[in-house]
This record gives sequence, C-alpha cells and structure tokens, in this order.
Amino acid sequence: MKKTVLIVGVAGRFGRQCASAMRDAGWHVRGFARTTEKANCIDGVEPYVGDIMDPTALGNAADGADVIVQAANPPYQLWKTLLLEMNQAVIDVAINVGATVVVPQNVYIFGKKGGVWGEDAPHVGSNALARIRMTMEAAYKKAAIDHGLPILAFRMGDFIDGPDHRPSGNWFENHITKAVATGDFTYPGPMDRDHAWAYLPDAARAIVDILNTPNAVVGHLDLNFPGWVLTGASMKTAIEKAVGKPMKRKKMPWVPMNVIALWSAPLRNVVSLRYLWNVPHRLGTDRFDRLLPHFEATDPTEAFTNRWETS
Repeated sequence: MKKTVLIVGVAGRFGRQCASAMRDAGWHVRGFARTTEKANCIDGVEPYVGDIMDPTALGNAADGADVIVQAANPPYQLWKTLLLEMNQAVIDVAINVGATVVVPQNVYIFGKKGGVWGEDAPHVGSNALARIRMTMEAAYKKAAIDHGLPILAFRMGDFIDGPDHRPSGNWFENHITKAVATGDFTYPGPMDRDHAWAYLPDAARAIVDILNTPNAVVGHLDLNFPGWVLTGASMKTAIEKAVGKPMKRKKMPWVPMNVIALWSAPLRNVVSLRYLWNVPHRLGTDRFDRLLPHFEATDPTEAFTNRWETS
C-alpha cells in the first residue's frame, strides 16, 4: 500500500526537493502551501492550500498521512515571532494524526568553536538565531518523550539547490554565485576553511531511504547529513570546471554590511552568522553512516555542471 507524506511548505527549496524525491520513490505526496500556485508547484503532488497556523486547514491536509515533512521556514526577522508557533502547530497535528515528522535542522546551535560537530555534540550557540533554534529543537524532543512522536531531526549545512533551482536569498545563490555569469565568485570568508554544505537533491534522497528503512525512526532521531565539505577554494575550482571559465574571487563587503546592520534587522541576523565562514567545520555522521552505509553523494562538479546547463 502506498504511503502518504505531507510536505508543509512544499514551494520552498527543501520542500520541493523532498516532494519530488518522495513522489519518484512511489509515495503519495501532498503539498501544503499558502497559495494555489505554490501548492501546485510540483507535478504529481496533491495540492492543499492553507495557513500553517490554521489547525483545521493543516489538520485536513495531514489526515491519514504517515509522514509530515516540516519544510516551512519564515525569514530570519520573523523567527522570534513565528518559528516556534509554526513548528508547534506541526507537532500538534502530527500527534493528532499519528504521523512521523521530518524536520530540517541547522548548525547554528553548535556555537563558534569549529571542528567536527557530531550528532551528540553540545548545543552551545549563543546568538539570537541559535537560541530560537535550540528552543524549537527542545519542543520536538519533548513531543517525542511525552507523546511517543517519531521525529527525524535531519541536520544539514548550508543549502545548495538542484538543477531546477529558483531564486532565493541563501548564501550560495544570493551571494557566492550571484555573478557567476560575469565571472565573479564572492566568498564570505577565508578560502581555506572547511564548510558544511547540503546538496538538497542528495538530502531528499537520503530522507527517502531512511523513511523506507523499517523502524529507522523511533523516538527522536538526531541525524547529521554528510553532504559536502568544501573550502572556498575547492568550491571555486568545481564551479570553474562546471562553467568552463575561470572565476575572479571577490570578498564579501562585511564592513558596510556591519554598518547597515545597525538599523536593518534582516542584515543584522546575516552578520551574526559570519563566524561560520571563519571557523572550519564539518558534521560528524557516525549515526547516519551506520543507517545508510552505502549512500553515495553527488560529485560537486557534476552537480554544478547540471545546475548551470539548465540555468
């Protein structure tokens, strides 16, 4: 019998990739979004239109679902007022319908000391965004303990979308590769530091594999996705091979950004994460490797070639 998954926030980068991967793997996929256009963004996905904060609309969409993928994420400046409420809404509905929840997690919670951040590494992030994320993660853990809710907390580095990418405000698209067409590569930090990246088609494929593995998600499963570990230099080289021409390295304009951040809340949040480009880091993936020992990531040069061939 076909299993059913509800993708909340189906029109976002993570939501679209999960919807496509699960559809291709034979799941019945429902897409939940605020507008008809967004809910219909992926062929073969059953659209549901509504607001995540409307328990009736979300409950109707989730009724009978085996899995809920919580892919909705507000802009940084709205995290303080919306992020916790949105995720609690998903938790409440998942408890009501008895669905497993897949929720993407980030690396903000690990703080400013670099290295290998394992799946059981302490959560010591101190900036405002990290504190909100830690509170959100605690809510999911509480639901797993109090209600037996199965949670796949899937932790990833910075997102890189697939060939069917759409404009977004993330680091890779809005800063690093924004001017690739004119030969510019704008990197936010030193070029020799390891940085954790998640190629979203690979991440979605891994999530499908995990959900298709019997009894893989029991209670709260905190899982780090290996993704890619790239320095600025290795990313630049891979992109140069993909586009067939050399790139001129430019630096991020951090000084004026810091000034503007004094009165710009969105930019203030971006600036607060600058440390992630200065400290070398990668995700420790022992638990992931035991669960999916044969998982193979897409080669970055291959992924970048496919991306710019379809741009």
